[in-house]
Amino acid sequence: MNPVTMFIYKDLNRFDMNLYADMIHAYHLCSILFIYFGWLISPKYLWIYILYVGFTLLSWQWNVDICPITQAEYSARGWDINATPSFTQLFIVRPFLQWFSTKSDDSVEIIWTNRILELIKLLLIIAIIRWGYYLFNVFNI
Repeated sequence: MNPVTMFIYKDLNRFDMNLYADMIHAYHLCSILFIYFGWLISPKYLWIYILYVGFTLLSWQWNVDICPITQAEYSARGWDINATPSFTQLFIVRPFLQWFSTKSDDSVEIIWTNRILELIKLLLIIAIIRWGYYLFNVFNI
């Protein structure tokens, strides 16, 4: 299967052409791309990234590590949120492991999903440092 297709859709057999769920899914993909690459934007606008990622991480903490956007999409598709792995596990980790022909099981996918969460926290720290450096230079502190 094409890696791009695997990234975009978990399982084409279960893909039901639900426009509402597809719109949520597209937003989710854009959100993930912003979380991974938003720290590279101009330091002047890094506060947007810092707030977005900060609130995202807090929402996961408050919601027992379940993303509200994932809940909305799975609900729209009629999938059981408790029986289906996380969005990151389904749409990023699993396709990545399959792309490189690595045997994947739930325990390996969960390990990689946790590493991705650690990466997101590191990117947030980098963004905070970049924004702080920008503010330091702008206001000549």
